[in-house]
Amino acid sequence: METLRQIAAVLLFASTAAWSQQVPAPQPLPPGIDIKTDARPRTATVGDSIRVELTISLPRGFQARLPELSNQVGDFSILESQSGTGAPSTAAGRASAGKAKSGAAAPEIHRTTFVVALFRTGSFEFPSLPIVIRDASGKEYSAASPPVRVEIRSVLTGKDERLKDLKKQAEIEDPASWLYRLGLVLLLLTLVLFGWLLWRKRRKPALGHTVLPGLDPYAMAEADLRDLIGRGLLERGFVKQFYVALSEIVKRVLEAGYHISTTEKTTSEIMEALSQVSQDDPSGAESARIASFLNGCDLVKFAKYLPSKVENDVNIQVVLAMLETCRRRGSVPPAKPTTPTAEAP
Repeated sequence: METLRQIAAVLLFASTAAWSQQVPAPQPLPPGIDIKTDARPRTATVGDSIRVELTISLPRGFQARLPELSNQVGDFSILESQSGTGAPSTAAGRASAGKAKSGAAAPEIHRTTFVVALFRTGSFEFPSLPIVIRDASGKEYSAASPPVRVEIRSVLTGKDERLKDLKKQAEIEDPASWLYRLGLVLLLLTLVLFGWLLWRKRRKPALGHTVLPGLDPYAMAEADLRDLIGRGLLERGFVKQFYVALSEIVKRVLEAGYHISTTEKTTSEIMEALSQVSQDDPSGAESARIASFLNGCDLVKFAKYLPSKVENDVNIQVVLAMLETCRRRGSVPPAKPTTPTAEAP
């Protein structure tokens, strides 16, 4: 290990000596030649980019040549280099150009910019660079650029040079949660709208069967009954549909025979209306038969009760009997209520 260190020291010394040999000793230069070096910024932190600008002001007909540099010059790492002619961008270069312009002829400005960086802290000097200047007759002069010093500071503060812990990661709400909430809201609104439409449909009064003048409502009801039986709903298993249609036929028959309203009425409401008009049935047998039939229909429609074939036949016969009874009642006009008269004294 010690041997490697010695070899590295010898190589560093040799490279430093070789670089120092490239910088020629100062020679008297012709008038009108001015060489300036400037750095921006002069104070930076580790790894920051620093612009080192070399400005050479020459008389007309003179030329300047710089050596080819590698990616490392001393402690400086060269990130980029550009050469050109024109006005300098630094204050030192502009001052050099101003001095040269005070001569008789306008000078030529040669500008080379190096973008460098340092990765250690401390005070460092960008070294002198050898420059070969040739006049119009071909005579060459050796010159060197002045060095420029920069200060490199640590990125850590002087109060606390320890690296600070990473900040807690900011929590960003997942967009999927918003989509989930939005979906729930839309589903709730859809259910509310569906419930409102269903309620409105149930509240809407059904259109009653309009009996045209000259038509026998009992003949129409009998025709509808025979058509219902002929459709074969019971044989195909559509028991509920059969009893729904059968109860509607019976309600129309009761409405015509007893002169009551059965549209959108429940069984209890129909029986209450019948109790007020069927006073000619002292035994109550007819009312009991009607109530038994309507309650049986309700069991099939709402309680999913399935009557037997015998019960189906009996119910059809009951409907035919109610039809004949209401037909006889319909042929007799309803009795007008009598108003009691006061007896003479």
